[in-house]
Amino acid sequence: MCKECERNFPSRNLSAFERLLLVQTFRPDRLISAVILLCCSELGIDSLCPPRKGLDELKHEMKDPFCHFLLISTPGTDPAKEVQRMAEKCIKKERYFEFSMGDDGNEAILDILVDLTKKG
Repeated sequence: MCKECERNFPSRNLSAFERLLLVQTFRPDRLISAVILLCCSELGIDSLCPPRKGLDELKHEMKDPFCHFLLISTPGTDPAKEVQRMAEKCIKKERYFEFSMGDDGNEAILDILVDLTKKG
């Protein structure tokens, strides 16, 4: 089946929401595709899935060099290598520390943080 099914309605004078209700009523198997189409058209975008951007690209887009950003990874992905490469480019390797928040090494983490605050 094609996505054109949700676009080609006999009556063109229906609102986007009314078309969505018709799809839900007569073709519930096509509802997800119709909802995605509705969201994209209302938001004026081509896709709900943004293109993947690397950290280097995000760094160049940021106006403030001290801006922080949050990395949210999905199961099976590990951004650690990319973060490490970027850190080595932006700061000295000696100033980059990596640790897991779930480990039992909380004392070691606190020691690193205390040492770094003393050094500035």
